[in-house]
Formats: sequence, C-alpha cells, structure tokens
Amino acid sequence: MPPAAHCSDAARRRGDRPRPTARRSNGRPLGHRIPRLGQDRLGRATRQGRLLMPPLIIRPTVVPFVTAWSGEHLGPESDLTVQLTPGPRLGYQAPRPTDRDTAGALWARMTHSPGTGRPIYDSMHVARQRICMYSMKCQICGNPASRNKDGWLFINWRRPWDPPTWPEGSLTEQPPLCEPHARMSVEQCPHLARGDYAVLRVQTPRLWGISGTNYQLTTGGWHARESNVMVPYGHVGLNAVLASRMIRELRNVTVIDLAK
Repeated sequence: MPPAAHCSDAARRRGDRPRPTARRSNGRPLGHRIPRLGQDRLGRATRQGRLLMPPLIIRPTVVPFVTAWSGEHLGPESDLTVQLTPGPRLGYQAPRPTDRDTAGALWARMTHSPGTGRPIYDSMHVARQRICMYSMKCQICGNPASRNKDGWLFINWRRPWDPPTWPEGSLTEQPPLCEPHARMSVEQCPHLARGDYAVLRVQTPRLWGISGTNYQLTTGGWHARESNVMVPYGHVGLNAVLASRMIRELRNVTVIDLAK
C-alpha cells in the first residue's frame, strides 16, 4: 500500500504529507510508545524483562574527549558587554575571532586543560562539544565519527521536549560516535540506564541551534535569567543567549542493533 493510503481523507484533501517516522534496520516503523526501563535484582537495566546491557561499572575506563574537568572554568560574566550591531546583542569587551560561530551565536569561554583535576562526566566542555558537533567528530576520542550508507552514528535518549516521532526529528546536544566507542558507551555510560535510548544511523543531522544561558539587558548591564535555553539559529533571541552547547536535529533516522 502506498504511503498516501495511510493518510486521512481530510489530510489528502489538504495535500498534507505524512510525517516521517524512524525506521528500524528491518524496515518496520518504530512505534511512538517506548517501553520504560526496569531493573533486575542485580540492578541491571532491563526492558520488558530483557537485559539491555552488562552491569554498570563504577568508573568508565575512558574519559570522553568532550568531558569537562574540575580544573577547567568558565569565563567571568564581567567579560560581557553590550554590542550595537545595529541593535543590542550580547558580546565580549575584548572580542576574539572564535567567540561566535558561523550563525552569529556568542559562545561561552572556558579554560582548556583536560586532565587537570577530576573528570565531571555529566558535564561537557564548551569548546570540545562544539568542535565535535560541528565537525562530526566522535565525542569519546575526538576522531571522525562513523558514517556509512545509512548515515552518521548517534546514541540518543528520549527527552521531555522530543516529538511523538522520537527518535525521528529529535534534538540532541550529544555529538556522534565512532563504532568502537559507541559500543563502549552502551556498556559503560550510566546515563543510558536512566531512560529510553536508541542507537541510530542518521542521514540528515541538521544543525538546529544552540542551548545556553539567556541574559536580560538592564541599566546595569547583562544579567543571567535562565540556563539551558534552547534557541534555533536565525531566531532573534539568539542575541541574548550565551551558548554552551550546539544542537543538531536528527532527520531520516534508522534505529540499529549495534551488535550487528
């Protein structure tokens, strides 16, 4: 049956096209309802009674390239100023060529000293995340990420803001991976045991925008209002956000079995 046969009569009259859904590697569509994770008596993650991964280890054997270290610090807010180009936008008093990306977003500054202190596994270094996401590098080793005829290799877990078609059309701050480190992530990453996730091949990982801290311009200068604000490229709100994560939208997604 052709795809149009799945549309309602009203949709056909409007000329609407059905929204794409993620495809499994065997060609069947991924359902919108994702079974919740559970645990067995040993604390291992399960889905519908089936073991998902080996027992979690206390400490990963590799510190990911994008991981921030306790010895790395964000720049002070006192470095920020108001730029008029022609309207007011967030800027630095002493601008550098790398402060803004090609879309004009202003990025937070962070010292670069990996290996200093202890790794903070639930935090990504601003510049290293940006490099991996923009240049499609593996977030674990920093080398080129895996890509084949089905697309780039990502691991993505469901977030509250994801569309019903998840993982198709989802937004991610997690850079892609190479195959060896994707397998390592499934075995060792504790975050993957906290919610539904999928290993993906993505043909169109479109640059969508950034997330960061939203600032408000007052008579006393810029003052932080809200963190982890997601803003698409081209939006006027980009002028008042200090970016800390680059975001890609995952389109033309295939859910795969990493063991194959």
